[in-house]
Amino acid sequence: MRCLSKAEAAAILDPRGTSIRPPAPIDRLGARPPGDIALLPDFIRELSRWLSPDGERLLWIDHWEPGAYGFDHAILALIRAGLREPRALDEAPGYLFEAQNWAAEDQAEVSIEMARNLGELIGLASLVMLTQSYGWLLSTESADRIEFWEGNFFFYSREPDQIIRAYTIVDQFDCSRDLK
Repeated sequence: MRCLSKAEAAAILDPRGTSIRPPAPIDRLGARPPGDIALLPDFIRELSRWLSPDGERLLWIDHWEPGAYGFDHAILALIRAGLREPRALDEAPGYLFEAQNWAAEDQAEVSIEMARNLGELIGLASLVMLTQSYGWLLSTESADRIEFWEGNFFFYSREPDQIIRAYTIVDQFDCSRDLK
């Protein structure tokens, strides 16, 4: 994983004809995260699996909502320090995860590095959701997007089958469709 600035993200996405925010027109399904916090890791894993299975993953933080006690900011600072990232979050708000088979289930196929990448993605996306920050999760190989916004999440896709898959995830995790 590495952090990206707006210019670095554009250098990756622009040649592929894509951007962080979804192009219009596009279908959308919104819901709230699972009520049981213990389900959050499996839920975020399913969000990642909803995207193109082999592309890089980009978690983009549009707005960080700092908590009252700062635990979330401290965790984010530790992650960035571990990456030796000297830039502040507002200078490099993207987290790029290398391409891998994000849909792999067989433990024999999941390497230690793949598991670490997924764990880092789950940790960061959990922080975004817990703090009700604004952000996007996308694959560099697809126009499909997941938006995190004020404690809600939204699936975006031009493909009807993808929206049907999104409904399946929302139902599987008993996510309320009553948005905040």
